Amino acid sequence: MRRGPAVGTPEQIIETFRGLAELGLAYAITNFFEAAYDRSGIDLFTSQVVPALRA
Repeated sequence: MRRGPAVGTPEQIIETFRGLAELGLAYAITNFFEAAYDRSGIDLFTSQVVPALRA
């Protein structure tokens, strides 16, 4: 899981998903393993990655 498309800094994830979108990716299902005890990853993803990919 350390090398998946949604691993890295928000900037790295945005770049990866934009590249995948150019190849035809229409949506992604993500999994935040630590979410049961730490929502910081979800909060970071929704505040930085999601808005950047909407643009």
